[in-house]
Amino acid sequence: MRVLNTEQMREADRRTIEDIGLPSIVLMENAGRQTVAAMEAAFDALGSSRVAVLCGRGNNGGDGFVVARTLAQRGVESLVFLLGSVAEVKHDARVNLEVLGRIGMTVIEITNAQEWELHFSEISECDVIVDALLGTGFRGRLTGLLETVVADVNELGVPIVAIDLPTGLSADTAEL
Repeated sequence: MRVLNTEQMREADRRTIEDIGLPSIVLMENAGRQTVAAMEAAFDALGSSRVAVLCGRGNNGGDGFVVARTLAQRGVESLVFLLGSVAEVKHDARVNLEVLGRIGMTVIEITNAQEWELHFSEISECDVIVDALLGTGFRGRLTGLLETVVADVNELGVPIVAIDLPTGLSADTAEL
């Protein structure tokens, strides 16, 4: 398996979009659907599972919206949580967020620690968690609400499926 760093991933995406002509929204759709395919291969009881999909406001969150929709289409109960507000979601991620609304899926906004505390009990009752918070472009250290969310989720002891890489992990170094 080939592992790409941040710059290599950006270049691969750019070449696919600009040189080959495949729209970025198609890449997002493929990422989400392939994540679900990997989940189906990894979890025998996925069909009867309850899945929490934790989404960020960017493209990684957009991948998560596709995952949630695809799971719902396959009859898997999925709960969607957005770390941030709907108004902050832009571009292709926004398109996929709006699709969730059109098919009747609720997206729960979590903008502060109190809202996280309120909804964490729902997340803790799930069988699988999808980490679609941050992608390969993240740099630095997790702080504030994001640091709390990652710590709380990691302590649950349930399987976590990360899109691209686990939130907080660098795509460029071995450091957390």
